Amino acid sequence: MWGFDGVAHEATDNGVQFHNELAILDDTYLVGKLKAKAHPFVEYFKFLKQFEDENTIAKYTIPAPAQTFQQMIIPANFKNTRKFYATNKELIQDIGIAYQDVIKQFYDAGCRNLQFDDCTWGMFCDKNYWEARQEDSVSLEEEAEKYQLQQLNEYTNEQRERIIKQKVEERNKELEELDRLLEKYPTPESRMPINNRCCMCSHIDEVDNYVYLCTICVKQNMFDYDMDKIKKLFG
Repeated sequence: MWGFDGVAHEATDNGVQFHNELAILDDTYLVGKLKAKAHPFVEYFKFLKQFEDENTIAKYTIPAPAQTFQQMIIPANFKNTRKFYATNKELIQDIGIAYQDVIKQFYDAGCRNLQFDDCTWGMFCDKNYWEARQEDSVSLEEEAEKYQLQQLNEYTNEQRERIIKQKVEERNKELEELDRLLEKYPTPESRMPINNRCCMCSHIDEVDNYVYLCTICVKQNMFDYDMDKIKKLFG
């Protein structure tokens, strides 16, 4: 974690309890906004990569983004973290941006097997952990709902963008076809007369005038995008 700007560490003989076993780890905390820089792990990976062959791909493991986030909001770090981040959302955003940069560094170095080491998932199935957090008015159900809503919003936004893009592409194709036909039939007299097939649907129109779009297509507002072109089309 301290391969990022804004993160420091110190050996204090403290650690993390894992089922009454103390894992001796450096205290890791923020000293500024978390940002990416040339990460030392990438250089370590380059050393590892030299041992690849046709049957072996070098794999590297780094702390997961969730693990980094959790480290900065543990009780021992929470107050210090608030000096730099007023909300967890701001911290999460910076962690995400920094990880994207570092992942790109690994990719550019030739890494194709990058594993995230994440111990935070165990908290979701640790009843004691969630009972202890009730003092903070936090529940597993609330956290799960928050995550689900976030995922739903992201999915909805993606769907909306996809639909808009599809509609724009469809409209552009129709307008391109309209431009092509206007160029081919620039005046009312040059357009297809009565009983000729409609250019769009092959329907034979029965109205007594010169048409190039049948009444069915007109009624369906197929070209209700640019009235100037419609006026030009029908003289």
